Amino acid sequence: MYPKGYEGGSPLAEGLKFGAIIGLLWWFPTNLVLYAAMEGPFSIVLIDGAWHLFEEGIAGAVLGLVYGPGLKQDAVV
Repeated sequence: MYPKGYEGGSPLAEGLKFGAIIGLLWWFPTNLVLYAAMEGPFSIVLIDGAWHLFEEGIAGAVLGLVYGPGLKQDAVV
């Protein structure tokens, strides 16, 4: 999925953006279900969301640094 979203910028910035998007796509539906199923303050969901944005952003940055330097904009993947 990373090569499809690569826009030719800095591998670090592209990786952070990719990781944050993947973190939101994974976190949002999962936590909506968990919040509906358990009792507790909504702040727990927000704190978990902030953590996942950070965690997946770092993972995406590493992915961008490892995979990004050799990725060409017109490469067919």
